[in-house]
Amino acid sequence: MDDEASSTLRDTLTAFLTESHFQRLIRYLGLKSTDDKLLMNLWTLHSVPAAAYNSGQIYLEPDSPNPDDHLQKTTYYILQIPTPRTSPALTTYEGRPIRSEDDVVFSTDDPQTMPLPSAFLFGIHARFCNSLRQLRIQNQVKRGWPEKSTWNVALNIPRAILHKTSLSIRPVWLYFPKIVRLTAYQILLYLGFKLYGRPLAWVQRVPFGLYIKHGPGKFVPGGEGPALTLVEQHTNISAPRLFEVLTNADHTYLVMTRVPGIPLEAASPFMSYPERAQLGVELRSLVSQLRSIPNPNTASICSASGGPVFDYRFPGNPKTAGPFESEEDFNKHLITQERLRSSTHDQTHRIYFSHADLNPNNILVSGGKLSGVVDFGLAGFYPEYWEYTKAVYTHFGPDTYWLDILSDIFSGSYQEQLEAERKIWEVTPPW
Repeated sequence: MDDEASSTLRDTLTAFLTESHFQRLIRYLGLKSTDDKLLMNLWTLHSVPAAAYNSGQIYLEPDSPNPDDHLQKTTYYILQIPTPRTSPALTTYEGRPIRSEDDVVFSTDDPQTMPLPSAFLFGIHARFCNSLRQLRIQNQVKRGWPEKSTWNVALNIPRAILHKTSLSIRPVWLYFPKIVRLTAYQILLYLGFKLYGRPLAWVQRVPFGLYIKHGPGKFVPGGEGPALTLVEQHTNISAPRLFEVLTNADHTYLVMTRVPGIPLEAASPFMSYPERAQLGVELRSLVSQLRSIPNPNTASICSASGGPVFDYRFPGNPKTAGPFESEEDFNKHLITQERLRSSTHDQTHRIYFSHADLNPNNILVSGGKLSGVVDFGLAGFYPEYWEYTKAVYTHFGPDTYWLDILSDIFSGSYQEQLEAERKIWEVTPPW
């Protein structure tokens, strides 16, 4: 670092880290152990989290920085996952999902011969985290979408065959005894956990191109199965196809086909502006098709099956309400205080079938294009503005690309309704 060729890099690092931190980093990098039995600053990881760490998609923050941390027997860190997340969901070796703000504990029996990794070095990595993420994004954009590679295009053929095969055996499968089907689903859940991990406790990818949502109560809303059926019957939207909803005692298994693609949340940093604009066009068509689905029920605002609607947006607990005979009855449930009433609540809106949970995690993208939409657990028949305001409700963070896409989808409509909803959101927590 003392030669003339390295002077520019030195000046840049000094400005980024400060002179004292730069000098300390140089000392660490030049440190050599004179004892072959001494292991220093060694942290072994599985290949998936190692790749995420190396590319700045995760980093560690010391819980309480200590200059002599490496001499302690135990140190504590907080795992951070920057947003938007651009890596696959991470799990522990037990299959438990790893989330931002999780605790990470390092321990050693002998700090003298096996000292813990330095918190200083973890801090240096955290400083470079955003730059590492941007470098990864830049490199992937140069390579192009992996879904368009010859290998992935070839894989789409057996995937399509498997999808059609699964749907073709669906009517026959339902004639098998319930105990046989139940046992098969439990075996598939076990195999899926071993093969794919379990990023979500209640949704499991399993073999044969299927997903199983399972659990009691709110984990499998009663209207989700009927919603998938309506979408299949009345649209050509790429969405999960319902295989079966099987209930055993208080546990429900919703079995459905897998939709290809990755969440928009992970894909958005790699998408060009024309691709984002085209996505808005494709989502506008999707919403239009959803709105064309007729209501086969007598209630006006209800789930796809005509029963209560389920939504974390609703006040109180449980988060189910209705069915409602009119929008006026629906508003009475939403407005918990008279001061929250707005003029828009006196208006009459058209009632449409709505996904009611459009967000970048439920919209799937493949090769920069819309490949499908998932998670119809909150779907039902709602006032026309509900699809838009709920999509805004789930947005957080400084990146406004999703709000821009929503503006394209709904042509800037429903701003008055959004302001009325925001007043209610302030006093209606989603838990």
